[in-house]
Amino acid sequence: DPPLILAVGRLAPIKHHHILIEAAAHLRDRGVAAHFAIAGGVASADGAAYRAQLAARIVALNLSDRFHLLDAVLTARPVLVANPAFDPVLGAYRDALGVNTPDAVDAISARLADLLAMSEAERAAIGAALRERTIQAHSLDRLMDRLVALFAS
Repeated sequence: DPPLILAVGRLAPIKHHHILIEAAAHLRDRGVAAHFAIAGGVASADGAAYRAQLAARIVALNLSDRFHLLDAVLTARPVLVANPAFDPVLGAYRDALGVNTPDAVDAISARLADLLAMSEAERAAIGAALRERTIQAHSLDRLMDRLVALFAS
């Protein structure tokens, strides 16, 4: 309390984590209480440089008390997605969790405000449903089934 908004993914400019930092500033300025974290590892020197840029932006926007950079984690929470490739996983939650572009600060802020207005139980139910859909579509067992079918053909 207040809620934690967590972005998960490899730290790289293409992941647009800097937009969440900007959205955090927008929400703070609107009086929305929330903490933020980005969890993800770096895979290259570019990723390390991007992490440093993110850290500097957090300081520049005076968000150090509410925004943290973490190492990689796995979680069952609602996620905002800007890539239509994830629409099948989002299913019925596409409108609530999808944005059209990864740099849409206003849309991301609006989606986050809507999520924060939900009860913890509602957010947990969405997270659990998304985790189950992800496991069904992308688990190691599922991957093995697809690889075996590929080799068989």
